[in-house]
Amino acid sequence: MLFRSAAADYVVCNSKEIEDYYYEREMISIPLGIDSDLFKPIDTKRDKIALQLQMDLPIYSYKTIGIFVGSFTEIKGWSTMKSIIDRRKDIFWILVTKHDYEDFHSLNCRVYKKIDQELLTKLLNCSDFFIIPSPSESQCLAAIEANLCNIPVLMRNTGYFTSLNDKDLRNVGLITETFSDEDINTIINNKDFIIMGLLDVIL
Repeated sequence: MLFRSAAADYVVCNSKEIEDYYYEREMISIPLGIDSDLFKPIDTKRDKIALQLQMDLPIYSYKTIGIFVGSFTEIKGWSTMKSIIDRRKDIFWILVTKHDYEDFHSLNCRVYKKIDQELLTKLLNCSDFFIIPSPSESQCLAAIEANLCNIPVLMRNTGYFTSLNDKDLRNVGLITETFSDEDINTIINNKDFIIMGLLDVIL
């Protein structure tokens, strides 16, 4: 559509980042919609523990659960993600992918493939933080879905998140280029994220 738009009144993309990338064209950014009735937080810590047990997650062996949603490719920063899983064996990792690019196994992770959104919502709500080390995103729907479940995100400033101001970015999680152990510890230990107050911003 970007290259056959001579007869169109508008060219539409799904994020400000894409709109800025094609700066020579007249474009309008309209983010893809997310079902906020489905992607929402569970009520209490007790409910979260009950859901984790229902999903048979090893919460008595690991204090922290992280979740990655994306393909096992460099488009999503997979080599960085594998390195993090290998060095942070104190964290149990939920890996969600739609593809079969690679069979990945590690004692401290579980892979879910081609799941529906109802199961994804449960897995997000079982997690303590969301991580996506991709170098660039058009919108990063999974990170927004995590935020709607009141889960902080660890990611680069990309996709929809480039439209947020500095204060809002600090509240939704941690924006980084390094994905260091210090970054991971910060997002685990910081209890000051105000994600739910940003629903009007995210939506």
